[in-house]
Amino acid sequence: MRTALAMGADRAILIEATDNVQTDIEPLAVAKLLAAVVGAEAPGLVLCDKQAIDNDMNATGQMLSAPLGWARGTFISELAIAVEHEEALFRHMERQVVAERLANGFMMDGTADVDGFLSFSLSVQNRRKSRAGWAFGHHVEAILQAQRLDFKREATTEKRNAADFLFPGERQYADPAFPAGRLAMLAVKTTCKDRWRQVLAEANRIPANHLLTLEPAISETQTAKMQIQNLQLVLPAPLHATYREAQRGWLMSLRDFTALVQGHQTIA
Repeated sequence: MRTALAMGADRAILIEATDNVQTDIEPLAVAKLLAAVVGAEAPGLVLCDKQAIDNDMNATGQMLSAPLGWARGTFISELAIAVEHEEALFRHMERQVVAERLANGFMMDGTADVDGFLSFSLSVQNRRKSRAGWAFGHHVEAILQAQRLDFKREATTEKRNAADFLFPGERQYADPAFPAGRLAMLAVKTTCKDRWRQVLAEANRIPANHLLTLEPAISETQTAKMQIQNLQLVLPAPLHATYREAQRGWLMSLRDFTALVQGHQTIA
């Protein structure tokens, strides 16, 4: 629940069905409890884990769909949304949520609830930022998996620092005998601005780290500072044209980066 909140969820709801945590609760009872919550919260989508209280029978989700009258999918191991449709789907769902809240208004005891309005506005902004960052990371992960690269996402390095993607993994990074030249780190940020400095301390063993971003036309002053700090900027190839000619020779594409890591990982 804390992880979901950290990733941008507005609220988390814990249902206490019994005082004794050792008491078995049948799937049908759980489904009825969840149906009541769904009726009150009116979500557009419900995801149920299949390994919880019913011995891997995947019963609860199906029992939940019946009283709701909802269509269901069973034993879904992966849910993928095409990149070009993800933003549209998110904005569509966001409009439904925001429209309902705006229709209810921001009044309390007959006066304008300014704090409530600001809190709601901030939650919408934070949800957009969180969604964009996590979605970008998911797409990058899918590309790396398709390239059959060994990596660890959200890897821990020294001093509990975290690298977005560490190649080939935490074990090799922590092994002093593993050559530093065969290690790589890729940070991913949808926008860069001054946040690129955060990346510098994420993997001290690696001489030159890499930052993948979607931000076009970063100034020559900023990219020069990156070069001084041995931080290599990686961008999708179409964005290279937004940079000045003097910068383009230094830029890497994502294809260039994956080729670099493949070279590291094919060394005997």
